Amino acid sequence: MYRGIFGGFAALCLAASLSPVTAFGSEAYLAESVQRVLPSSSLSNEVVPFNNTDKYFEFNMTYHNATSATGYRLKEDDTSLYIDIDVCRGRPQMFVDGAVNDAGSKKRDCTATRYRASVTGPHRMRNNVNEWGFSHARLTSWNDISDQAYVEGYWSPDSYRYANYPELPGY
Repeated sequence: MYRGIFGGFAALCLAASLSPVTAFGSEAYLAESVQRVLPSSSLSNEVVPFNNTDKYFEFNMTYHNATSATGYRLKEDDTSLYIDIDVCRGRPQMFVDGAVNDAGSKKRDCTATRYRASVTGPHRMRNNVNEWGFSHARLTSWNDISDQAYVEGYWSPDSYRYANYPELPGY
């Protein structure tokens, strides 16, 4: 343990003498490395999730009652799911599914309320994935009211706890 902490600390000191881009390729990698080496209480009182990396999604639902979903991703904490919608045609329902692994075992809808993809921009979706004992989450959409719906953007299972994103509209 002692060697692991100080070995990591030494590597971070060496990396600090280089630019973050040279040493690791990105500032996000450096921040994640610091988070892993130092206890979270030494950085701040705010809980910073590890799995807040945005990933692209595209839901092209070409018929009524079509569904589309992302893959499951590890959900680290009880924060809302983050969604940033770039393109939205139609008004499909949006859900947060929980599962016990990335294969989707024991999946269940964990959405805290009913949501519709009807606006663009960054939003949050409240859910009960962690609270109900699941460790993985995915974003799902259901085209329940039109012949065609399309939603495109970015999402992550966790968001910054104190981020002031508006909640995705419901109905």
